[in-house]
Amino acid sequence: MLRSHVFIISTGWCHKQSMYLLHAFLLLRLACNLPNEGRWATVSSAMGPLPIAIYRRNDIVSNNVYNWELDVSRVLFSEAVKGSTFVDVGANIGVHTLRGAALGLKVIAVEAMPLNQRLLKSTICANPTLNISVVPVAVGPRGTCELYSGNINHGDCHLVCDGNPPKSSQHVRYVYRGTTDVVPPGDFTPPSTAILKVDIEGSECNLFQHLHFAPRTIVAEATWSSSRHCIYAFSRKFNCKSRQIDGDVHLTC
Repeated sequence: MLRSHVFIISTGWCHKQSMYLLHAFLLLRLACNLPNEGRWATVSSAMGPLPIAIYRRNDIVSNNVYNWELDVSRVLFSEAVKGSTFVDVGANIGVHTLRGAALGLKVIAVEAMPLNQRLLKSTICANPTLNISVVPVAVGPRGTCELYSGNINHGDCHLVCDGNPPKSSQHVRYVYRGTTDVVPPGDFTPPSTAILKVDIEGSECNLFQHLHFAPRTIVAEATWSSSRHCIYAFSRKFNCKSRQIDGDVHLTC
């Protein structure tokens, strides 16, 4: 069993470690292509700080990347077994993807938005020893849908399949980000999956209504009431134990 307290990294870095990171970042700039909208940062993990490609600006995850959702990572990986499969649906820029891979898990990062996919590919290039694959699709009934994200939170992808994009306001302007293929979860979630994270901005029902087995550990965003209904219906169907963690639901099945 792998304990998630290893994500808390001491800030007492020695000079040698700092020089190693500086050297590593110089190599990254030469070896790994970084999108124009990206820059390099680090994220806490069981292996120590790992390089991650993030947005230069206007992205909530990127602005807080090093310790982003440590509580979620602790729950996800509290009983992780090295070599098991972790499927990260709505991987965004890959914070939980990296933390899972650093624990020796086989990680499938499912991410629909091309902007996020480009950053993920740079991150994978920068961490070649980790077992990460990217599946560039959205989850749901098979088809094609549009993608939008806000001008103040670029990586926060919203899937639109009915032709009605999210409404902009005086605070947020939603921007069209392209289209994506939509496939049912069975296309990318193998029955061997032990850990599943679902964070797809209100589209969680698209997964839980079409998933025909229960991974051992699931953490799903439940901010939207419709999402909560589908998550708890799935929990009852597979006799899972559930508990609320801030805006997420943790299922043990």
